[in-house]
Amino acid sequence: MLPLRNLQADFVRSLSDPDLEIPSDLSSHSSSNPKKRFDVYRNNVTVSLTDALAAQFPAVCRLLGDEFFQMTARVFIDQHPPNSPLLFLYGTEFPGFLSDFEQLQDLPYLSDVAQLEWLWAQAYHAADRAPLTPEQLAEIPPDKLESVRFELHPSTGLLSSPYPAVSLWQTNVTDEEVRVIDIDQGGEDALIVRPALEVQVRRIPPGTHVLISELRRGATLGEAAQAAAEQCEGFDLQLALSELLPSGAIVRFETA
Repeated sequence: MLPLRNLQADFVRSLSDPDLEIPSDLSSHSSSNPKKRFDVYRNNVTVSLTDALAAQFPAVCRLLGDEFFQMTARVFIDQHPPNSPLLFLYGTEFPGFLSDFEQLQDLPYLSDVAQLEWLWAQAYHAADRAPLTPEQLAEIPPDKLESVRFELHPSTGLLSSPYPAVSLWQTNVTDEEVRVIDIDQGGEDALIVRPALEVQVRRIPPGTHVLISELRRGATLGEAAQAAAEQCEGFDLQLALSELLPSGAIVRFETA
């Protein structure tokens, strides 16, 4: 009999490739045909992983349709088997896979919609932290505003897309009848955060994602605003703060 480690490796390879024979040391005490029982297990694994992806990416599933989504999911599962028993962690490579998948090259926005859904899922499972209240934020001295550093909520995620990915996601997860979205209407950026029980997806003004990214890296508000102004013509700091401050994405601040 093979060592357990080798048997486990053969088991995984056979499980993910139906063209392979089942492990030679595998037997069934309730059937004279262990391959038949093993094929049932193969199918159950594929179905459960496909269902997990559909639950993680409902907008992508709706955009593709059930049949095409299942075909796409099977290819993904073959190339990216799970490396954790926690199914809510499965799918981190899915947005990148969709971007490279040859059959989806005429849907370039799909990977950004998938990335938004993945950020939503990560925000949902992120650690809890109490966001600062408006009263606490009002305590920042005006003359210290440029030097303030913000600590962001653990659930904070950012998406910047050249496509209307937020609108596409929104209509496909909230509307009974999907609205027609003009793909050429321009890009959209989003802040994803779960300050309380529900995940929020907030469409943010141009340049705000740069501001928040810099803040998350530890930059002061003045440094982050300068980076946003350099990368985005017409960046409006006051408008950006009007979205960031009430979002619940800030849990702590410190001034120089």
